[in-house]
Amino acid sequence: MSKKRPAPRCVNLEVAQWHERDRMSVVVSTKSGKTVAEWWDDDVASMVEDGFFKSTRRPFPRYGDDIVDRASVLKYLADTGACRPGASQQIARSALGKSARRRRSRGA
Repeated sequence: MSKKRPAPRCVNLEVAQWHERDRMSVVVSTKSGKTVAEWWDDDVASMVEDGFFKSTRRPFPRYGDDIVDRASVLKYLADTGACRPGASQQIARSALGKSARRRRSRGA
């Protein structure tokens, strides 16, 4: 009997985005190239409209601009169990704690 492999760590995933006029794509893959999740066109728009992905679109996006916030994509995958939260969330929390301690020590 084969054991189920654990989900990859979110921190080890790459989020590739592409857009052109009315076409959009968000693809999440491992560093070895295995696709974990992908959304195209209306699915991307629905994820933004439903509040799962945070939009970064400007009225006139330039080539190479992201359409959605990468952190919101990884948070969605972590919430659904497609990836395991990695050290990045812990690092962000500890950095926030350090800056708060510095402000207190300065008397701010």
